[in-house]
Amino acid sequence: MPVVKVEYDDNVVSKSDADAVCEAIRQIVQDITHISTVYVYGNTAQIKVNPAPVKIWIEMSAHKIKNPEDLAQRVRDALTAWKASAGFDHLINLMLVPMEWQLERDI
Repeated sequence: MPVVKVEYDDNVVSKSDADAVCEAIRQIVQDITHISTVYVYGNTAQIKVNPAPVKIWIEMSAHKIKNPEDLAQRVRDALTAWKASAGFDHLINLMLVPMEWQLERDI
């Protein structure tokens, strides 16, 4: 179950644009990984010093990432296509973070 964190600069990116990025990245990650449960959290910092317009961290279990370069490129390509079709002009920084975590659910 990938976790996606989206940070955006609300002085540059509108709330509706941030919502659109969150929905788009959720769908992109689902389509590429074939994992239906993708959690996306979008936030803007209260204190900002020279932030990027949009930063996206995709956290996934390391064992589910066979080829990190390929996965990152596929997400990048899909985001680029989405930006063009949606008319989203802001730059996006993308980070893929393989995680070694132990998940305990429904405690």
